[in-house]
Parts: sequence; C-alpha cells; structure tokens
Amino acid sequence: MSAKTDAELTAAADVIAAETTAGGNTKTRVANLLKDMIDSKPNNPVRGNYDASTNLFPEVGGTGSSGVVLRGNQFPVTVGGTLGGEFRPAGSILFALDDQPAQDASKWRVI
Repeated sequence: MSAKTDAELTAAADVIAAETTAGGNTKTRVANLLKDMIDSKPNNPVRGNYDASTNLFPEVGGTGSSGVVLRGNQFPVTVGGTLGGEFRPAGSILFALDDQPAQDASKWRVI
C-alpha cells in the first residue's frame, strides 16, 4: 500500500462525501475514516505489521517517545485476532485516534 498525499486523500473524501445519500451509512463511515486519516497526517507513518492474535491493540511500536502509540499511527494487521470484541482479519488496518489509546476500542478506527 503506497502512502497517499493530503491532496489525494482530500479529493477522495470529497468524492465520497458528494456521493453519500440518505441511508448511505457505509459511504459516510468511509468519508469519516478518510477525514480522520487526513486530520492525523502529521503522525501518520505506517508502523510495522501487527499480529492481532494477541487479542490486544498495539501499545508499543508507535512514533512517540520510547515507541508510545500516538494519534495517527497505523498498524497493518498481518495475523487476525479479536480486538475490541470484534474479529479483525489480516488485511485490516488499525488507526490510533488518540495518543496512547491503549485498549480503549473507541480510540481506535479499524478498516
């Protein structure tokens, strides 16, 4: 997966938002997800592959001091597992929505 520029992400979010219709919940979720990605761009580096079979969200390996997970850090899931009560298969991506999100599922976005 190649990194997208801010302009590319903004254009994609605009297209999705324009196509969103009443009852278009999936499109709304994707548009919101893109917005979160754009907003968190300063700390947006993709971190190493993540083995979710531990059934825990990442708490280390982020861009913060001593590897602390920061808002915008992304972790591609390479081995599926249950995170926040839901199974997340390989290929999912975990996005930290807050600094030091720990095991609070509301502080993570998963696609």
